[in-house]
Amino acid sequence: GTRLVMQVIFSSLQVIPHILFITLFFWVVFAIAGLQLYAGQYYYCESDGEFISSVEDMEECEANGFKWTHWPSYFENFGVGLLTIIRAANVNFPDPMLHGVDVVGEDENPIRDNHPVFAIYWIAFIIICSWFILGLFISSIVDTFNAIRERKQLGNASLFLTPKQREWVQLQRVLFTLKPSRASIPAGKNAFSEVMFHVVRSKPFEVMILLTIVYAIAVQCTFHFQQPWTWGLLQDISSIIVTCIFTAEAVMKLIAYGIRGYFKQNWNKFDFIVVVISWIDIVILLVGFSAAGALGFVKVLRVARILRFVRVLKFSRRMQILIKSVLLSMVTLLNLSIAAVVVFFMFVIIGVGLFYDLGQSEDIAEPVNRILNWENVWHGSLTMMSLLTGETWDLVQARVMEEKPVQGLFYFLAFVFIMSLLLMNLVVAVLYENLGLLVKFTFIGESPESDVDNFVRGWKKYDPTGSKFIPEEDLPKFLTSLKPPLGLGPIENSEILDRIIEELQIPVTVNNSVFFPDVLLALSERLYDINASEVIVKSIMKGWQRAFRDKVEVAKGRRRLPLWYDGEPDFSP
Repeated sequence: GTRLVMQVIFSSLQVIPHILFITLFFWVVFAIAGLQLYAGQYYYCESDGEFISSVEDMEECEANGFKWTHWPSYFENFGVGLLTIIRAANVNFPDPMLHGVDVVGEDENPIRDNHPVFAIYWIAFIIICSWFILGLFISSIVDTFNAIRERKQLGNASLFLTPKQREWVQLQRVLFTLKPSRASIPAGKNAFSEVMFHVVRSKPFEVMILLTIVYAIAVQCTFHFQQPWTWGLLQDISSIIVTCIFTAEAVMKLIAYGIRGYFKQNWNKFDFIVVVISWIDIVILLVGFSAAGALGFVKVLRVARILRFVRVLKFSRRMQILIKSVLLSMVTLLNLSIAAVVVFFMFVIIGVGLFYDLGQSEDIAEPVNRILNWENVWHGSLTMMSLLTGETWDLVQARVMEEKPVQGLFYFLAFVFIMSLLLMNLVVAVLYENLGLLVKFTFIGESPESDVDNFVRGWKKYDPTGSKFIPEEDLPKFLTSLKPPLGLGPIENSEILDRIIEELQIPVTVNNSVFFPDVLLALSERLYDINASEVIVKSIMKGWQRAFRDKVEVAKGRRRLPLWYDGEPDFSP
């Protein structure tokens, strides 16, 4: 997997020169503009590291025995100005911008907010040289990935994964998008259970629960330090009310679905855990913190209230898709992380070799100090990790360049380019890739997501237990209940409907039933006028084999894929 990531990185370098040319062009433009605005004006008077505001210019500063110096990032000539622009482009623009609005003139001591209009220069700079260039890097990398994927004929498979990893990810996509779900049914025949069943499945009930969650979030947001005890009491009362509502919801669903049916749904399991934790928190609250002080998890339970917020996810499929895309990216990000760690330690070792003898300050506020330095690999790793976050890397570079200007210049520029602009943006590209593939994913990668959702929902009506089979006699009603283009839609003429079903050649089992994936394949073949056996890629076929392991004896119809076996299926690559 790591080897694949490195191959992709080297392939991406082919487009990097073009992006660098555009980037360098804008950097040069802003560096020249900065020279025209700020040449010789980024100087100030200081004494023992403190800014002296009581003097007006360089002559008065030196006459009083103070030091006239410049800020770490300044505009003196084109080279220095370009370096300032490069530093500012990598999240270190606030200080140069603030110093820019304070300038007075050449050899003049700055005055706070003397030229606020100069902030327009820095705002334009951030929009063009940071946001625009960053987006250009990401889009170019993603386009490169797509081109490589097409060249390798990977279809919807990720570029960063090994064949085994691709199979796992494809299986998760199949299960998330296409696997039929079990429909909920009332727990008993009595009228009370049926009433509860219809109530908990009604739209007004769902809206009420959603509003309760939003209310709980709003109450949690009102917590603040040193709040009045009355406000804290209102928050506690609100928490008890919310917990009672969630408890009532759980009880109603237990009555409606029964214990077994209730706990078969993962969201119900999560809701039940939230209710239990909430009641433990309430019991501790009623007992009193002094009596419960021995329990070290009191504050943990308070923090656990945020679990209520997670319940919002079950009301939005789009949010579930976002979360799923992150989970599917974990395998890819693991490969990417290994490659990033290798490159990171290469820079650490190079840094130790170049800067091991730099002078260190005992003051940890200084850029290079007793903690952040390159004395050995351990300190070098801490230093580079700090720089990777973008924290004051321009100050560290300025300090290093005081003793080793050439090495410091090229080392830091290479580090920022490779680790920040390339590898870190690969993470964004991976998340983007998986989100796009998951949203657009179907077994052939073309059918709209809404069609697949309608198919799954419609299937559930005729297969409430989630068996993946429906009787052959229900097939015409199912097909006509599906909206075009995937479904047939209403057809009044029974002869035409019978002829279309016959043309679909959907396999029928010896038990006179039809199988979920076979019906979906037949409809998709009709929609796209394709042969499913030729279109579906091997890795997705394996995902279907794992998702639908049922052994099905077909009495009639055409088998489109080797999804059914007389013996055990072979999943070897």
